[in-house]
Amino acid sequence: MAKITVKSAQTHLQFHGMQRAVPVEDLRPGMVTMWNGGATYEVAEVRPSASGKTFQLVYADGTVDHRRFRAGRLIAVA
Repeated sequence: MAKITVKSAQTHLQFHGMQRAVPVEDLRPGMVTMWNGGATYEVAEVRPSASGKTFQLVYADGTVDHRRFRAGRLIAVA
């Protein structure tokens, strides 16, 4: 599998402090997101909106995240 290089930054998570983060449009299937409290989910698909300005995440367990994220939103990755 080819190594994916993405821009990296940091974001603060409750109970975990600073974590590595990537913009939502740079998330790829197989990456693991991390949320406040330590919840982790493996990304299966990143769905762009018709305009391409927002994205919705689908996780490996089939769950579709009800939130829509703007393209530049930083998401913590494990």
